Amino acid sequence: NIRTDMKIFRKKWKICLAAGVVLAALAVWALWTGFAVRTYTLETAKLDQPVRLLLLTDLHSTVHGRDQRALIDLVRTQAPDAVLLSGDIADDEVPHRGTELLLEAVAGEYPCFYVTGNHEFWAEDTEEILEMFQRYGVTVLAGTWSDLTVRGQTLRIFGVDDPEGFEAAPGEAVPAGWLEQWETCRSGLEEGTFSVLLSHRPELTELYRGSGFDLVVSGHAHGGQVRIPLLLNGLYAPNQGFFPQYAGGLYDLDGTALAVSRGLSISRLPRVFNPPEAVVIDLVPAE
Repeated sequence: NIRTDMKIFRKKWKICLAAGVVLAALAVWALWTGFAVRTYTLETAKLDQPVRLLLLTDLHSTVHGRDQRALIDLVRTQAPDAVLLSGDIADDEVPHRGTELLLEAVAGEYPCFYVTGNHEFWAEDTEEILEMFQRYGVTVLAGTWSDLTVRGQTLRIFGVDDPEGFEAAPGEAVPAGWLEQWETCRSGLEEGTFSVLLSHRPELTELYRGSGFDLVVSGHAHGGQVRIPLLLNGLYAPNQGFFPQYAGGLYDLDGTALAVSRGLSISRLPRVFNPPEAVVIDLVPAE
């Protein structure tokens, strides 16, 4: 009868409405582009006071908030002892405004260290990009190192350019020019001094593994772009392919810690359950 049909209709309508609300909430959660701040803690006998490092990668000159205010506030809230810019901070297609807004605000407040990513080498104005970082007082590392003093302790910060900056010979997995920078950095390792290597590529683990560096910081993988909480850490990453092993996280490579940031860019490709990420690395004295 009509009354029964109306009850069935109302019941189905409520179920559909509830399902729609759940799906809408899930979509908002999945595509949320607010910041995730991930913190890793490393113990080391090479320090007797804590040191906080902030890793920012793969900004691709994205502007977060009005005049980069959201990202600038994030940096200041974390109060790092140094900011590590591990490649693709600028971009080959996006204007450099987002990069400059960040550097203008934070480079004068915190020691900042930078290495190139592949997109900076794909740009036609690579030299101008490097000059931009130097103009703001950022230490640009390219097969070199610089000492950082924090609360009377010295850390040595190393950096290598992205492999895209070198011409690879046929069949060469890693360009010889990159390997020269790598070996130059390794020659600067000093027993008893905590060492950090900035290298854009996380997939070079066979080189990082047991290399003598205490910490390697990377990006490039963009978190695998699509993630499923508790099930899938990343769908696809450049130079790693599908289901990348090093899409984002902290990995132990036989005494060398590898911290991979999921990056800060927001592009035309949606980030699914993969919000822009800044990584805090707290170095604490070993008990």
